[in-house]
Amino acid sequence: MTLKEINEKEYERFVKKSDLSSFYQSIEWYHLKQKEGKKCELLGLFDNDSLVGVSLVIYVKILRKYYYAYASRGFIYNYQNILEFTKALKDYFKNKAVFVKIDPPIILAKYDKNKDKESFLESKQLIESLKYYGFKHYGYNLALETEQFRFVHRIKLEKRFDKQLELMSKSTRKNMDIAKLKGVNIKTVNDLDLVF
Repeated sequence: MTLKEINEKEYERFVKKSDLSSFYQSIEWYHLKQKEGKKCELLGLFDNDSLVGVSLVIYVKILRKYYYAYASRGFIYNYQNILEFTKALKDYFKNKAVFVKIDPPIILAKYDKNKDKESFLESKQLIESLKYYGFKHYGYNLALETEQFRFVHRIKLEKRFDKQLELMSKSTRKNMDIAKLKGVNIKTVNDLDLVF
C-alpha cells in the first residue's frame, strides 16, 4: 500500500461513494481549513493501482518548525489491512510530521431513541488491532477532550424535513434554532446534491 496526494475530483468521487465519510472529510471542510491558513493535503491510499481509502490531512504546527499530521476523522478506509496501512503512513509522513493522529469513526454502539443499545464486538477488536500496530488510544472520553466530538447523532429522514422536525424533541428543535442564529444553515437537497 502507498499513500500519495490526489486531486479534488478523485477525492470527492471516493468520498461520495462511502458511507464512512462525514463533513470533516468534505471538500468544503478542506477549503475552510485552507482559508484559515492551515496546510492541508488530500491523500489517497492505494493498494497496487486501486484507490482503497482517502483522507483530508491537516498539518498542525508544534514548536517552531515541526508539525503533526491530523487525518480529520481518520481515513475513509475499511481498516482491514492495518499492518500495510500503518507502513504506508510511516513511509509517507517520515519527513513531513512528528506523528500522525487519526480518529476514525469506529462505531462501538448504536442507541435508538429509547436508549436501547446495540454493541459491536468487531469495533472493539479493531481498536485493539490499531493499538497493537502502534496507535495510542486515549480512552473513551466524555465528548469534548479530543479534536472532534466522540458522539455523533444521525437521523434518517423518512418524512419531509418539516414533518420530521415536528417529531423531534423540544430541546432538539431549540438547539437547531440556536445553531441557525450562529450561522448554521439547513437546506433540503436531493441525492445528487449530497457531498457526504
